[in-house]
Amino acid sequence: MTDKNSWINLFFGGEKDFYGNVYKAMGVFDKKDAEREVDNILNLLKPEPNSHILDWCGGWGRHAIPLAQRGFRVTLLDFSPDYLERAKVYARQEGVEITTVCSDFRHTPSDIQADYAVNLFTAGLGYLGEENDIVALKSLLSALKPRARIIVDTMS
Repeated sequence: MTDKNSWINLFFGGEKDFYGNVYKAMGVFDKKDAEREVDNILNLLKPEPNSHILDWCGGWGRHAIPLAQRGFRVTLLDFSPDYLERAKVYARQEGVEITTVCSDFRHTPSDIQADYAVNLFTAGLGYLGEENDIVALKSLLSALKPRARIIVDTMS
C-alpha cells in the first residue's frame, strides 16, 4: 500500500480522506459511541489489568485512546500516516501515551507481542480480497503472544 495514488490510500486518509469525511458527516464517530464500544470490548475480552492491546488497523485512535485511558498499554497499527498523526494529537489531548506503528496490516511487525488484539468497524479485512486477508491474519498471529485473544468486528 505504498503508492499514495492507489485507491486505498486515497480512500483512507490523504488529502481527500473520503472515509473519514463521510463518517464524520454521518456522526458515526461520536466519542460516547467509542466509549461504549470499548466498554463492550473489555466486557468480552476481560483483559488483565495493564496488559498490552493491539488496535489493528485502528485509524486515528478512537478506540485506542479510550483503551489507554483505562490503563492498558496500547499499540495502534495503521497504514495511514495521516491517521496516525491524528491519533498522536488525540492521545496528547487526552493525556495518554500510545505506541503507533505505520505498517500495512499484511506486514504487522512480529515484535509487537500483544496480549490482545482488536480489529473494529470493518477495518482492513475484506478490502483487498481473501488471499490478502489470510496473509494479514497470519501476520497478526505472529504479532501476538501465545494464547492471545482477538476481537474482529467486520461487515466484510
